[in-house]
Amino acid sequence: MIHGGTNFGFTAGANAFSPTQYQPDITSYDYDAPINERGQATAKYFTLRNLIAKYVDYKIPTIPKEIAAIEIPAIDMKYMTTIWKRLPQPILSVQPKPMEDYGQNQGLMLYRTKLIGHKSGKLKIWEPHDYALIFLDGKFIDTVYRDGGNWTVDLPKTEAADPVLDILVEGMGHINFAQFMIDRKGITDRVTLNGMTLMNWLIYPLPMDAAFVTKAATQDRGLREGPEFFIKGILIYLKWAIRILT
Repeated sequence: MIHGGTNFGFTAGANAFSPTQYQPDITSYDYDAPINERGQATAKYFTLRNLIAKYVDYKIPTIPKEIAAIEIPAIDMKYMTTIWKRLPQPILSVQPKPMEDYGQNQGLMLYRTKLIGHKSGKLKIWEPHDYALIFLDGKFIDTVYRDGGNWTVDLPKTEAADPVLDILVEGMGHINFAQFMIDRKGITDRVTLNGMTLMNWLIYPLPMDAAFVTKAATQDRGLREGPEFFIKGILIYLKWAIRILT
């Protein structure tokens, strides 16, 4: 790559060299290119330029004037609402399915079920794609990340008769080469608790597209808990830090 660039929106890709190895790309993808993301000639560029100059019989063109960069002031993000208050109508499903089964290929998806058998123990998400936050009766418990194959967390005991389990999954970069590029997002297989498959789920698609973001951009004061939306102009930001403010 001679010139780097930027992945916009949710278009960043990912690398994977085995079923349990996953490396999502960041939005910048210049890959240490000789000309960087904003069009600047780097030290590598000048090294290559000087090397090429030794083997050509013409004058190498002058480097264009560098494009000026703008200054971006500090962004003051303003709290708007939480995900729990912006859930769409759920889809009923016996088993959790990937985002693509619901016409979604990016963003977030919330999977919800009641624990009517086992209430606590070893919870395992079978191949989450890609990052999951786990809640029990609205309380944050733990996270599960796709990379490495360690998809088990400990669910604590609860006094509730039928505890509500929420799994909020973020789809990250899609694998874009080689044998693993059929890369579905969300929960791609099943969820088990102490080896027992959990059934009867409510699925909440949260695509984070323009229509969803516009609808979410409404002030909503009161109790702040769980993942939160913040806004600055037309920019919406989802804060992953889990906290409860009373």
